[in-house]
Amino acid sequence: MIIKKSTAIKYCLFSIVLLVSGGAAVLGYRPFGIGLFMSMCFVGLNPLILAPVFIGSSLLYSFTWQTALGSGVVSLVFAALWLIRRHKKFPQYVYYIAALPALAGYVPMMTAEIAPLILFVFFAPTFLFVGQAFFYPVLKRGLKFKLLDHELVCGGVILCVLALGLCRAEFFYFPLVAAIAAFVILFAAKIYGVAGAMIAGLCFGIGSSVFDYQIIWMAYYPLMALLAAVFVPTPRPVSVVALLAGYILVTYFFNLDALHAYMWLAALTAGGIAYILIPKRKLAQIKSVLNPDYSPAAARYNINLLREHTARGILRTGEVFEEMSRYVGGGGTFTPDTALLVERIRGEVCSGCGKKCSVTNSDIATLIETSIEKGRATIVDLPASVIESCKFSAGMISATAALANEYHKMREKKNTEKMAKDIVADQLRGVGDVLKAMSASVSPPLSYDFDKEKKIKEELVYNGIYCHDVILSPSAATLVVAPEHYERRAVERLLKKAAKTSFSVESETEGSTGMIIYAPKSPALDVVFAVAGAAKNEKSGDTHSFIKISGDRFLMALCDGMGSGERAERFSSGTISLIECFYKAGFDHSTVIKSVNRFLSLSGEEAFAASDICVLDLNSGVADIFKIGSPACYIKGAETVRTVEGSSLPIGALDEIRPGFSQSGLSGGDMIVLVSDGVSDCFDGDGLAAEISCASDVSPEALCQQILTAAKKKSPRIRDDMTVAALRVFENI
Repeated sequence: MIIKKSTAIKYCLFSIVLLVSGGAAVLGYRPFGIGLFMSMCFVGLNPLILAPVFIGSSLLYSFTWQTALGSGVVSLVFAALWLIRRHKKFPQYVYYIAALPALAGYVPMMTAEIAPLILFVFFAPTFLFVGQAFFYPVLKRGLKFKLLDHELVCGGVILCVLALGLCRAEFFYFPLVAAIAAFVILFAAKIYGVAGAMIAGLCFGIGSSVFDYQIIWMAYYPLMALLAAVFVPTPRPVSVVALLAGYILVTYFFNLDALHAYMWLAALTAGGIAYILIPKRKLAQIKSVLNPDYSPAAARYNINLLREHTARGILRTGEVFEEMSRYVGGGGTFTPDTALLVERIRGEVCSGCGKKCSVTNSDIATLIETSIEKGRATIVDLPASVIESCKFSAGMISATAALANEYHKMREKKNTEKMAKDIVADQLRGVGDVLKAMSASVSPPLSYDFDKEKKIKEELVYNGIYCHDVILSPSAATLVVAPEHYERRAVERLLKKAAKTSFSVESETEGSTGMIIYAPKSPALDVVFAVAGAAKNEKSGDTHSFIKISGDRFLMALCDGMGSGERAERFSSGTISLIECFYKAGFDHSTVIKSVNRFLSLSGEEAFAASDICVLDLNSGVADIFKIGSPACYIKGAETVRTVEGSSLPIGALDEIRPGFSQSGLSGGDMIVLVSDGVSDCFDGDGLAAEISCASDVSPEALCQQILTAAKKKSPRIRDDMTVAALRVFENI
């Protein structure tokens, strides 16, 4: 028969409880171990295994024939009940009824005094109930749920009995009870907080006081527990030192006998070391089982459930948009029915001709296809066979020209419609992709850091900001604080101190329970930026943008409209506005550039814009740079200046464009500099790169002004609109 490891550990632990409780005595009698043994049989433990331990522990403390008889009778009665119950169920109250006859074996121990009779008749059945109330949830529920109040009380009573029994265990003046008390108190302080530590200390104080009738133990243990619990948030050795300080304070404050005090300090230290040696992760796992925080669990479960449902709905909506894009787009090119058109030409031209015609349908089809492609028909387009044999060639040219004009317009219309459909299909597909990306970001359930939430709450309250509640997720912190105590900068500072991460308050909402603060985590990097420019005319055709398009992405763009003045300004502003809108909506680079280009090419204006688009990831520092017909831009590092060039036609020039693309990793202190051609044309060769390299000021504003001033010196007469835009990256501290 193979015994499971968990079963072996279980019976070892209960055997230790029997051994220790067997030594707990009141007025020289030991009824506690009897009651606990009966309760262990009551909850289903095998008395055939525990009975030898029970009898042995009884004889260990009182080696008499009366003790052997009493413990043997109790073991036989409850072993019989256990065997009967395996084959036939009976009500549990039978155990309580059987408890009194089982105690008959202890009758020879009774004296003329009434005390032993009261102890056995009262305490043994009482501890049958106490043990059953505590052991049952431990064994049956496996501590999956938090213990009820009466179960915790019964556990405390058992701890008092164990403390009383441990007081007998002293080896060379080394008090084992002190070592175990230190471990239990520190463990309870970590798992259950101040209340748990105080209850554990009180239980050990009661057990020790009953042992030697010294009430001072009721001060020793609770004070040690209080000091240890207060320092639980600090590193664990600090709690151990605080517990030792509690013992020293009571000993010397009350001027107590300090004989063997060094052994007590050694025992308390040993218990503290055992507590410190528990791995931090294992301690957190034990806490999550023994004392889980259920109060916000339902609300947080609902949050994740709503996220899951929302993600599923968004995903399905995205699939609808994708299906719509497939339906709208993908239409073929316009192709006329050539055979039908040949019959039409023959009906119009050849119907009055009685001559046998040598002109074939293939000749007419060739003429029609050529004419429709050109939009007109001329004598040059007629095949030689038609010119030689057809006396109505002029009529054929006229009819074909009319047909070509009609169908050429139809083709242009169809092609325009197809382009419009393709644009709509692209937008629908882009919306579908955005919704799918949103679904992917919303779908994963949020995880919460309860320890850090507790630290944040304590830190805020300690600094005078009364905090009702805190929810800390991987991306943000949500707090409910008293409005009269709220101060934005202080909250951000304390959040960073407690959570070791920077937060930035985004919204503040007055609620019925207080001020609700939402503070997302700050990205690793942030930016400062500036622009300087000079217009050729009253209005500049150069337009720029600096905008945060999401929590951790920043857009920098510069558009140079064709020419200068109001028309160029209107076109470049529209281009920038479209770029911003598409990026803020969450579209990817390809969709943004393709869509903006197509919209502008369909606007009907003979205009285009040279554009630089830079999207910076504020967490990774990766910058995606797109160059669309624009001059070179520059990345200024601590020691070098790198030139980024691209070859592409301006945006809006053609239906399809291929922008230049470059990706660069930026770190704190790096700068990106964009210029319009009004500035770049003022410098020869690497002159602009040298000007940027020589700039010593780290301020984007100063750098922009320096470059613009240098450009004006080289070209006093402004030939084109001039713009310099710069962005500097710095680390969030």
